This record gives sequence, C-alpha cells and structure tokens, in this order.
Amino acid sequence: MNIDFSNIRTHNGSQNSGFEELVCQLAHLRKPENGLKFVRKEDAGGDTGVECCWILTDESEICLQAKYFPDDSPWRQLNNSFASALEKHPNLNEYVVCLPLDKSDSRKKGRGGNQVASFEDEWKDHVSSWKKIARDQGRSVELETTVHKKYA
Repeated sequence: MNIDFSNIRTHNGSQNSGFEELVCQLAHLRKPENGLKFVRKEDAGGDTGVECCWILTDESEICLQAKYFPDDSPWRQLNNSFASALEKHPNLNEYVVCLPLDKSDSRKKGRGGNQVASFEDEWKDHVSSWKKIARDQGRSVELETTVHKKYA
C-alpha cells in the first residue's frame, strides 16, 4: 500500500490539522501501560508545544508534537514547540515528534563520495541541543521521532 501524505485529508480546513488529528487518534489508541488520562490540546488556548499527551500514573507526561511539512524543514518550528512544551509541561518526561517524511539514511554518500548530512544526522543534533536545554533547567526529557514515510 502506498501512503502519500501530500494527499492527506483536510480537517478543519487544512492538511496540517488533518495530520495532527491522525497523530492524536493513533496516540490515543496506544495507551501506555501506566497511562492514566489522555489529553488532546486541540485549540486549547495557546501553543503549548504539543498536540496531545498521556498523563501517567506517576503524573509525568508523554507529549506528542505533529508537524506537517511534506517538503520543508521543520526545525525552526520544532525548536519553538520544544521550548513551549518544556515551559508549559513541567511533568514532561518524553517528547515524541511525528513527521510525514522519509527519514534519509545517515550513511548516504553524495557526489564525489562525500557523506551527506541526513535527516537522521540533523535529528541527532537537535536532540542533543534539546536535551541540553532540558538539563540546563535541571530536567531530563527523552526524545524520539516517529517519521511517517510518504510512501510506505
């Protein structure tokens, strides 16, 4: 089956909202073992840097952020979203980023045999930066990405 996220169905008038809705519905279906309450942040009065989260029995949170950028770089907005999530979710302990793009291989070689900076390389650099920001605030946050391939 081919999945082309450039054709994702709109929700509330936009494909971005359609992707966010899909991510939230899937997250709701994947209740963590210690999940207590699922919270959808849909238009909840300001950007909290997350689309939805699971509140766990120990009151910590697993938060998900969806960014629909089928052809653009998401980094600037992801940096802002992570900063907002860190500020507005004091119990955040895991941050999951969901993107509708192919995750290129970090072993890929370009012209002349030079190493190509891949999405994976960029992801690792940003994770290091975000973890440092959290550590500087005396916090520890696990980060992961769920990359939804354009063509699966």
